[in-house]
Amino acid sequence: MKKLVAGLLATAMILGCVACKSEETTKKKKKTKKTTEKTEETGDPTDEPTDEPTDEPTADPSADPTDDPTDDPNGDPAAPTVGEVHEPFDTVSVPDPVTFPSGLTIRHDLEKIQLGRDVLYRAYGDADPDSEYGEINYVKAKADQLYIIEDGPIQDAVSSVFDAVATNAIDLYRTRLDAFLATQQNGPLGASSSYNNRAVVFRADSEVFSCIMYETDFCEDFYDENFSCVNFRYADGSTIALADVVTDMDALVMHVSDDMDPENYFYTDTIEALKDGSVTWALLYDGIYIPHYGKVPVIGNEDMFDLSCFGATPETYSIQADHNNEIIWDVDEDGYLDDIRITANIDDQTESVERLVISVNSDQYVYTDNEIIDLSLDCGFASDRLENYLIRTDYGFFLVVALESYFWDHTCIFRIDQDGVMLLFTGEFSIVDACDPDNVLVSDVAYITGLEGTRESCRISDIGYPAANTIFKDVYSGPYKTKIDLPANETNLLTMEIGDEVTVPAGTMVAPIYYVEGAGLLVMRILDPDDSKTSYVVMETDGEFGVAGYHAYEGFYGVMFGE
Repeated sequence: MKKLVAGLLATAMILGCVACKSEETTKKKKKTKKTTEKTEETGDPTDEPTDEPTDEPTADPSADPTDDPTDDPNGDPAAPTVGEVHEPFDTVSVPDPVTFPSGLTIRHDLEKIQLGRDVLYRAYGDADPDSEYGEINYVKAKADQLYIIEDGPIQDAVSSVFDAVATNAIDLYRTRLDAFLATQQNGPLGASSSYNNRAVVFRADSEVFSCIMYETDFCEDFYDENFSCVNFRYADGSTIALADVVTDMDALVMHVSDDMDPENYFYTDTIEALKDGSVTWALLYDGIYIPHYGKVPVIGNEDMFDLSCFGATPETYSIQADHNNEIIWDVDEDGYLDDIRITANIDDQTESVERLVISVNSDQYVYTDNEIIDLSLDCGFASDRLENYLIRTDYGFFLVVALESYFWDHTCIFRIDQDGVMLLFTGEFSIVDACDPDNVLVSDVAYITGLEGTRESCRISDIGYPAANTIFKDVYSGPYKTKIDLPANETNLLTMEIGDEVTVPAGTMVAPIYYVEGAGLLVMRILDPDDSKTSYVVMETDGEFGVAGYHAYEGFYGVMFGE
């Protein structure tokens, strides 16, 4: 068993992408034939990928795209709003790059940056003796740590930002831990607190590095949420200011003010931040992104932007939908703009999705429960947390649609090609960072030590399925306290070698770090107030509440509060 596990872990280290490591490890165009026809065949979708894509879902023959056009996200798709939109999949082809009459040039000659992602994680706590279920009170800090693999000014610029993030997270954790330990010694346990800084990359190429950090912090008596942005030029690591990209700030303020829902809780703050220049933003290939509002596309708003900032992409890239779930882009790379719209019709009585409609120019593709199993359990787009994307890979274009479920987020992936739109599969997972189609960050659900979310780097495969780049899934849940002695093996987190058998004594504070699904292992961090005394072990797991030969509830306090 030990040799088998060691072999699996060694293989994972070879296959693992450089973008997926832990904070504790050392930092080491295509043309297609086009047609305007749509098939009339209906296939049964599947939750599991197959060697062959599923049959194309039915395009609703009764849907007339010219009837009652509206921009309402819950209504039928409106007719294309931008001129120069071409009928889908014509045989016309033009050289790359192509410049449109508006002055926008689209080209695909950039190089992707080699980007790494570590995770800083600190945690400690104890079981509340007054809790009937052994609830854990804890202090926790977690922060993404991004870094550039190659040397140069951009590496220094990015490192300076995330070094500061790490310093702040550790200082905050130490202050709160000292208070927690003092309370623990003198009486009841201190209140729980959790700090999390999540980084989402919007661009990482040979022209621009753009990232937004989502910071959440809570204690017993407060909850705080902040955003900060990083926009650097690749060449010299200098900061790109919003004024470098937007040539008419008044027009931008008016656009967002008129277009953003005034009932949005963040409406006033967003508009004020735009007016005083403090707004958080990210630079996209085809516009700018503003949290709580969404994308302001350059197409249709050319007069307010410096067009030289947009249109250049690597050969594989992602285009984000705007807040109306519309994407206007040269999808088939024929020199004409295509209009893609995603709409969800909501049932007024059940407040659930009745049908999902994908429009490509004048063609509509309608999906109901017949094509998407459990569609009616969804209640709309997962806006403000998860985005919809058009992803260009070496195999063509894939449309990623994130739906918000009453239970778990639901993602549908479609292919867009010369045959139109085809549903490939659906699943209860979320794509939380899609900047690089070869390293998308996928969040999934696991039932290992309670209910928790996992996170792993994946690539979009030729059939649109997010195929894992490594067998390691980030967990970072807990902390928990062992109820009984548990068998484990020592492990070296740097080499992932399996060491001697050990016993984790009852009363030990632990936290899951990695779920090694293929090997049936859970990598656990043994927690200690003194970071230098932390260590790592692996425990066998069946992935269904079974850990170290026991049910998770038998082995740990606090598992019902897993994340």
